[in-house]
Amino acid sequence: MKQKLLVNIYITINKMIKTRVGKIVKVKNQGKKAGANETYQAVILNSNGQYNPFLFTDAEIAIAYERGCKNIEDQVSRSMISMVLD
Repeated sequence: MKQKLLVNIYITINKMIKTRVGKIVKVKNQGKKAGANETYQAVILNSNGQYNPFLFTDAEIAIAYERGCKNIEDQVSRSMISMVLD
């Protein structure tokens, strides 16, 4: 039983999509429950030196985008390094 669990964990880790910090990628909901979304928008963000995973629905991304468009004075801009690397 323990060996089977370790194999399942290994397979799950290897199925994970790899991405860069701050890049949003669409992922399939692997453990979908009734009423849950089929997919999510996944992103890893750096907050004060800690990298944290976030999952958003398409609707949540759309709402955040609209808020960003309406509040131009609160937006941030890309750094020169980001412009070169990304």
